[in-house]
Amino acid sequence: MIHHLYHRSVSVAEQIYNVQKVSYAQEARWMENHSLPPLSEKTDDIQASDETFWGVYDDDRLVAFIAFESLDEEIQICRLATLPDWMNKGLGRRLLNRVLDLTGIRKFFVMTGNNNQPALGLYESEGFSPVKDVQTEEGITLTVLEYYPA
Repeated sequence: MIHHLYHRSVSVAEQIYNVQKVSYAQEARWMENHSLPPLSEKTDDIQASDETFWGVYDDDRLVAFIAFESLDEEIQICRLATLPDWMNKGLGRRLLNRVLDLTGIRKFFVMTGNNNQPALGLYESEGFSPVKDVQTEEGITLTVLEYYPA
């Protein structure tokens, strides 16, 4: 079951932080770049975020989450993280599809590491198309993907 996460709560922000830290460390290894911005975030950064967070629990343990921002009729998917033991079990897809089910949205977009094949594969399998690559200040190449619902 997918739950709304009240990320302003210290305990929930800590759970998000713990999943994010492990998940993005894996992405950093794939990308061969350990300066991914989510790895330098702290719990108070998560609490201050304007993003909406949804997550999946195993008992009381958060094992995956997605975060997004609404920008008029567009949604930016800002984060999608899963604990390594829970990867390839469909949780990321379930969370992504829950966001894609939102009505009144004309465009969804996301940025992910250009070497993050699992993420690129997931987004492309759900109808996202790569539109361009961008370079961050940290020297990371990100692929921007967009999806336009029918």
